[in-house]
Amino acid sequence: MKTLIVLHGGESWDDDSDYLDFLKNQYWIESFEPMDPVLGTGWKDHLSVNAYELGWNVYEPTLPCKHNAKYHEWKIILDRIFALLPNEDEVVLVGHSLGGNLLIKYLAETKDLPTHRIIVHLVAACYGLGSFSEPTDAGWEQLSSIPNIHIWHAIDDPVVPVSDATYIASHLPNAQLHVLEHGEHMRLPEFPKLEEEIFWGNGNHLVKNNFL
Repeated sequence: MKTLIVLHGGESWDDDSDYLDFLKNQYWIESFEPMDPVLGTGWKDHLSVNAYELGWNVYEPTLPCKHNAKYHEWKIILDRIFALLPNEDEVVLVGHSLGGNLLIKYLAETKDLPTHRIIVHLVAACYGLGSFSEPTDAGWEQLSSIPNIHIWHAIDDPVVPVSDATYIASHLPNAQLHVLEHGEHMRLPEFPKLEEEIFWGNGNHLVKNNFL
């Protein structure tokens, strides 16, 4: 069985004073509006539903305290998920924004992971944010041993600059860098290019149907 793990983003701070400043001056406050039935809940849920309907094992956890995220707290959730996985699973990891930073640090530091069975997709990912510190040289080397890593980023991303993607790619010589002209911070209703790579790339020759 194949497993999909989808990780959302968030914010991480060097200290609590930075976090409090964010709450006072930047935290997004908006009035309620009904969800657009066309946009739905976004590409991460769309991806998870399609994988589930194909019979995949799917995890899309709500990670704790996303506006003041701590690496050691988010790591616990990934540890628990990996402990649940059968040894024969192929594991597709998708991390958006800070979720991508989580994957970078986690995969660079965690020992005894089944790297030959892991496929990684870093979507608009940052690195070295707050407690999600950048890997050491040895950590980057461990991460680069994973044979299937994809980096997705839009040139017009106003949140995480595309230079983050090129920096990450420079440390992962075997990774595939997908630079999109448009997409901003990948807050999209659907992400068909990513789904096509996950479901039909890397030797996944599934029969196409109408779910994209």
